[in-house]
Amino acid sequence: MKKTLDTLYKEYRIVRFFRAMQQLFQFPFFLSRTQKGTPLYDKGFDIRQAFFSPEECDRIVVDFDQAFQERLPAPETDAYIVSRKHSAISQFDKNVFQLMNYQGINPALKETCEARILEAFREQLGLDLCVASYTVQLDMPDTETKRPFHVDGYGINYKLFVYLSDVKEMADGPYTVIPASHRHIWRKWANLFLNLVTGNSTSDDMRYLYKDGESFSVLGDKGTAILSCQSLAHKGWQDHTGRRRYVLVVYLRAAERAGERFVLGRELAITEPMKLY
Repeated sequence: MKKTLDTLYKEYRIVRFFRAMQQLFQFPFFLSRTQKGTPLYDKGFDIRQAFFSPEECDRIVVDFDQAFQERLPAPETDAYIVSRKHSAISQFDKNVFQLMNYQGINPALKETCEARILEAFREQLGLDLCVASYTVQLDMPDTETKRPFHVDGYGINYKLFVYLSDVKEMADGPYTVIPASHRHIWRKWANLFLNLVTGNSTSDDMRYLYKDGESFSVLGDKGTAILSCQSLAHKGWQDHTGRRRYVLVVYLRAAERAGERFVLGRELAITEPMKLY
């Protein structure tokens, strides 16, 4: 039985390897259709100051704290709360907590923000995307389990990050990227191959050939937004010893995928409120 499970697991990793490799080599063709000469094309990210007002940020943080610590979202909202603290799937990000599908709790968010978000990406890409989900994320200080450089898959994958709290120094755990790495092919191929042969179950870890010395960390006041191509090698800064970091994460997809249900991490959803601090 164990031999059978080991064989199935190896086959699963091999299938993931080839699927990821196919996406990796297809992505440049998608990128060639996007608008050239923009920060999102050249560097893979763009920074917008004061994209959200302080009042908008504070409202979202209050909703997060109430949902997490006082009452769970009602089922009809389709919102759910994820804690990775006790997850057996990964050893990383044990102090990251997420309120997924936040738009179900605050429907006005779509009305007030979505056009602004989609227009920002349209200006950069020259293409239309759709919003898949709004997620509120809390990163507690952590110097032990922060995930190292990685990508969020190898296909068409964009996110908007909005700092909901001030991230003024490296100790606040800023979003950190390797500029222009969304256009890297061979370094990513090497990571894919090494992840496969070393038995790493996560095919999108960038454990090799990417170093802090070539990275850029985004510091800013609350309300600062980062338009990001998730094929960038990226991470939250690992020496997070300062303040709690609240972030709104907006997941975007190709426009033709509009209406698909967002279920990422639902298997890790908590079933009762929990105290965070």
